[in-house]
Amino acid sequence: IGEDEKVILVIGGSLGAKSINEAVIKNWEKIIADEKIKLFWGTGKDNFEEDTYRMKNFGNSVVKPYFNNVADIMSASDLVICRAGASTISELIQLEKPSVLIPYDFVGQKENADVLEYVNGAKIFTNETAEEAIDEALSIVGQASMLEFMSENVRTLKKGNSAEII
Repeated sequence: IGEDEKVILVIGGSLGAKSINEAVIKNWEKIIADEKIKLFWGTGKDNFEEDTYRMKNFGNSVVKPYFNNVADIMSASDLVICRAGASTISELIQLEKPSVLIPYDFVGQKENADVLEYVNGAKIFTNETAEEAIDEALSIVGQASMLEFMSENVRTLKKGNSAEII
């Protein structure tokens, strides 16, 4: 990762997320045109070939079916685009990461996402507005003050070491 690069991590879980992947594909030329953005995109194991066969140029992006070291990449990221499962939300809070969330409409992910949006640490989009989510992410990642603002807000959700508190 270059010193002046901004890192965006896009993940939809080990199986991927079709709406997120389609939104990335539709914005691909915009993403790779900005040499200051380094995108790490986990397409999901079953989606990789279908989602990348049309791409001729990956620019400086890293595209894989799945990242075994996703925690390391998330740590290095300036912004994360993802679903809103409970584990993911916990990781975002622990790492104080600004995010663009596209929760599933069921299984409580919207409520998980609301926690981060409420403190202005995340922006929430739906599957139907996933393309707008990518546009918003590209805008946010170029604003250092916005990234810091969002990160500081996520930090307010950290409760500290649970074992020590108990």
